[in-house]
Amino acid sequence: MSIRHRSSFMLPFFSMLLLLTLLLAACGQVVSGTAKSSTPTTLKKVSIGLGYLPDIQFAPFYVAQTQGYYRNAGLDVTFHHGIVNDLIGSMVLGRDNFVFA
Repeated sequence: MSIRHRSSFMLPFFSMLLLLTLLLAACGQVVSGTAKSSTPTTLKKVSIGLGYLPDIQFAPFYVAQTQGYYRNAGLDVTFHHGIVNDLIGSMVLGRDNFVFA
């Protein structure tokens, strides 16, 4: 029976750690010298129908609007609430782009 020393276990461990570090560094984003505007010049109008009553389940939609995420993505989003069947019909007719019910 042979006994391996601690140093023989450490070499493969640190080799893998170094390889993983280099791999993650290679996946990094390259930043160019010119900065793009975060807000597009023209915003696409989007209508989103939400279920009948304003509720906490719709909070992420309103937080994203308040934080400017839609605007930064080039969207001018409007929300309205309605009955689910009416919202589906509204989307089919093209009045709503999305429905979350």
